[in-house]
Amino acid sequence: MAISRGRSAESKTAKVTKTTRRTETVAVQPEGEGLGFFAGMAIATSVLLLLAFVMIDKYRGGYGEGIFFK
Repeated sequence: MAISRGRSAESKTAKVTKTTRRTETVAVQPEGEGLGFFAGMAIATSVLLLLAFVMIDKYRGGYGEGIFFK
């Protein structure tokens, strides 16, 4: 004859597997990764200031007064 199991043992293992599956799907994502707004603005400002300096020097180079362009 077949041996029958009680439902309580099966339901306990089923509950454990359901809760472990839920915790496995949750992923923690670190915050603050990458380039921030203020760091991006600082880089963009630096590039624009350098470009403005070179453009003014190019303009003044036409009169022989530039540092890089004469």
